[in-house]
Amino acid sequence: ESGALIIADNIFYKNKIFKRETVRHDLNSIKGIKEYIRYITDSDDFSSYFFDIGDGISVTRFVKK
Repeated sequence: ESGALIIADNIFYKNKIFKRETVRHDLNSIKGIKEYIRYITDSDDFSSYFFDIGDGISVTRFVKK
């Protein structure tokens, strides 16, 4: 429904999503987080904000008409 909110905690994953090299056991988690971020930021159906609080929080609003 338009106006719905999605709140994601720990979106920066200990800042590991910003690093070029990743340890093997974090690969799937980091890949999934990056895909989620790409999806919500590239789609016109969402309006997203990121907050550098703790390990990162994203607040996304579904705005599809």
